Amino acid sequence: MASISISVDDKALREWLNKAQAKANDLSIAMSIASGIMERDIVNHFNEMKDSSGAAWPELSSNYHPTKGGMLQRTGNLRQSMVKSSSKFNAQVSNGVKYAAIHNFGGTIPARKVSPRGAGVLAWVMGGKTFFSKGHTIPATKIPKREYMYISDSAVDQIAKVIENEIPD
Repeated sequence: MASISISVDDKALREWLNKAQAKANDLSIAMSIASGIMERDIVNHFNEMKDSSGAAWPELSSNYHPTKGGMLQRTGNLRQSMVKSSSKFNAQVSNGVKYAAIHNFGGTIPARKVSPRGAGVLAWVMGGKTFFSKGHTIPATKIPKREYMYISDSAVDQIAKVIENEIPD
């Protein structure tokens, strides 16, 4: 399992954090609010269509035809499947949709064979043409990175204020 460790060499900040931890026995309310802020922020990234650096998402392939909303919103399932959770000292947002990670991080879907169920044939439309086949190999597909699972600086600032307000003086 990967691990990330962040060290801050700031005496004043460390002192404030130590005092805050000593004073705060339970930040459940603040963490619940924080997870809501995070969820709204992540969902808003679908409207902005920009990654955490502010760069625009790559353009859509000519084979992709959204039927609802904008990019990554053909059905709305990805955007609507955010799950927020929180505890005494933790807030998080996750997405369990099977294609969530490949859209967020990018990657390649390997080539795969598709065959009809039963005695039927496959049928699909691409580029305005209808195709039929008793079996087909879908070539490897490169999915560009369209990062949406990140927390913006403004959301971090909002969360910091919420936590600060919950910690007694």
